[in-house]
Amino acid sequence: MKYQTFILFGAPGSGKGTQGKTLGTIP
Repeated sequence: MKYQTFILFGAPGSGKGTQGKTLGTIP
């Protein structure tokens, strides 16, 4: 689940900016 959201929000997003926000919101 962590990887799916990371890719879903990381691919269309900036990658590092969206990645940090998504990772911080999931857990």
